[in-house]
Amino acid sequence: MKRKRFSMISLLSFLALFLFPYLVFSATYYVRPDGGTAEQCTGLVDQPYPGSGTNQACAWSHPFWALRIEGGSPQWRLSSGDTLIIKSGSYMMGYGAPNTDWCHQAFPWDCVLPPLPSGIEIRGEGWDSGCPNPPELWATERASQIFDLTGSSNVRLACLELTDHASCAHNHPDRATRCEYDNSPFGPWGLDGILARDSSNVTLEDINIHGFGESGITAGRISNWHLSRVRIAGNGKVGWNGDLKRVEGENANSTNTGIIRFSNVTIEWNGCVETYPDKQPSNCWAQAAGDVLGHEGYGDGVGTARTGGHWIIEDSVIRYNTSDGLDLLYVGVGIPDTFVEVRRVQAYGNAGNQIKVGGPSLIENSLIIGNCNYFRGKSFALYMYQGDFCRAGGASVSISVHPNDETFVINNTILGEGWAMSEVYCYTLDFENYPSCTGNERIHFVNNIYYAFRNVTVGDREDWPDLIGDGDRYHLTRPDLIHHNLFYRVQMDVQVSADNIIDQDPLFVRSDDINDIDAHLRSGSPAIDRGLNVGELGGRIPNHDLEKNTRPAGAGVDLGAYEFGGTSGCTPPFTDVPCNYWAYEAIRWAMENGVSTGWADGTFRPEEPVKRDAMAAFIVRARDRTNDPICNGNIPCQNTQPYFRDVEPSFSFYKHIQRLYELGITQGWVMPDGSREYRPFENISRAAMAAFLVRAVENDDPICQGGIPCSQTSPYFQDVPPNH
Repeated sequence: MKRKRFSMISLLSFLALFLFPYLVFSATYYVRPDGGTAEQCTGLVDQPYPGSGTNQACAWSHPFWALRIEGGSPQWRLSSGDTLIIKSGSYMMGYGAPNTDWCHQAFPWDCVLPPLPSGIEIRGEGWDSGCPNPPELWATERASQIFDLTGSSNVRLACLELTDHASCAHNHPDRATRCEYDNSPFGPWGLDGILARDSSNVTLEDINIHGFGESGITAGRISNWHLSRVRIAGNGKVGWNGDLKRVEGENANSTNTGIIRFSNVTIEWNGCVETYPDKQPSNCWAQAAGDVLGHEGYGDGVGTARTGGHWIIEDSVIRYNTSDGLDLLYVGVGIPDTFVEVRRVQAYGNAGNQIKVGGPSLIENSLIIGNCNYFRGKSFALYMYQGDFCRAGGASVSISVHPNDETFVINNTILGEGWAMSEVYCYTLDFENYPSCTGNERIHFVNNIYYAFRNVTVGDREDWPDLIGDGDRYHLTRPDLIHHNLFYRVQMDVQVSADNIIDQDPLFVRSDDINDIDAHLRSGSPAIDRGLNVGELGGRIPNHDLEKNTRPAGAGVDLGAYEFGGTSGCTPPFTDVPCNYWAYEAIRWAMENGVSTGWADGTFRPEEPVKRDAMAAFIVRARDRTNDPICNGNIPCQNTQPYFRDVEPSFSFYKHIQRLYELGITQGWVMPDGSREYRPFENISRAAMAAFLVRAVENDDPICQGGIPCSQTSPYFQDVPPNH
């Protein structure tokens, strides 16, 4: 029984990959530069316009032809379940583009696509083959954004380049660099790449969002978003702006919920003006420009207002932003049940803090280089001033603690030249009207390497960064929770346990210049084999390193983010599932346990929805531990009479669907003549998947916490009423 339950738990993790609520795609439309208008072409065929005729079987020439104009307002021709595929090419988005006669010259910033319909996909050519040449969608005439996801849910955007064709930033102190905001013509620039509000279940993958006048993405009140292989770079003020104040006013609610996941994301050079067409950083600026010149910048790579949610930042690079790199300091302020995970992240060259977290958090296997003085003296940073370099002291890591929180900092390599390696304080420092910390907070610093360079924030005086800024004046650390670390040239301003290595050089491969670090360990490093082992600290010591090499490689786990002599313990289970793919572990489990065999070409196709026939195979293989199930009467299921009129014995998953019926997991649809349909080639919905999994693991009438029938509990989700 235990084995079966373990199998089903693993299956839950695997099938969660497919719970993105795809519907059956009813139509696929195409856009290509040699297509035609909506009058000339249906948009339903990937062919050029033949040159004459109307309603031809050909593609549209521009994304705006996916709109029809009703009463002077644009409406999408696409509806839930549809897909729009945009072929490689360059498409101007804004006033003056095709099919924009409805736009007003006096308000060209509103000449944008209306909010995306829920349940659609927009993909660039090559979305299924590595995205080698994505279509370019570029904003013009002060367009508010390229894509508006206000109220849009169950949306997927893939393989797109979003940008503009100007070398400017909104409200920049240099008049020649400032985007024209007041007088038409405004020029070929746009404010944001993506605006999102009240949006859930969104996937962005293989998207390059760069060069906008304000933000790459402005998003608030979102839930369950996943960014995969996304680059947010060179946007004039901020990369990810999680504060809707600019859009909705001072009292805007920007609180997010659900899982916000960044996987293999690069966030860089935000707060710098990206030049066009050579795409180089220039005229970088930040917040001190407001004090000096009256034009205040921003500069965070990722910044939010007060927010909820479970934030997961993994396998990502956050670098060279003109203020903080990753600022999640306001997560959980007055909002329960939040969590921040930072795993296998490289953060360096940001002018403020590299990593900031709030509430219960985990920072693991990350390389955090606090070279906060990086921009000083650079020719492309002429509009950065004294207050911008190592802003607020430039601690490498900043941790805001809430009452009774527990935070873990494990197996990281942290370098710094600011006032502290880490700063730790109670969140009431910023939010004094909230309940104070209780003294029961716990922060674990375990298996890390701390490597200090001279503190550049004190002028010419020789000083070295504190371990915990100001000696932990808020009394949030404890000696017994700071153990199995290596500290080199760090001011030990707090007490630590005896299980630490102090003032021994960890022997990095390259460490003379904080701006040119290779933190891999050399032979003979005192950090080798000196950490807590895998499985200790309540199972929190990771079994891999920053590069996903196996830990331990020797007699014990090494300190820091890199395991010396480590070799990759990863063999990709399928050709399109690399070791750093966010769902690698679940997919590998499915392959190793025979739950999924993938496709004949060796791929898994992880971003495709799962169909009902394949879902039957997944559940039966996991539950019965066989690909050849036996039905009632000990008859091989492939030899039983069909239970469903639309499932023929010749179907690939016929026997699995038969077994699923006999197990009582599905009854299908009862037709007027009494027969049943299974509809094997439809995509599985979230609701049906939940029912199938619960029936497979428990029964058809599950009991929730406290022994209460789940049908009698209050709804956990606002869109799932008790009668659903």
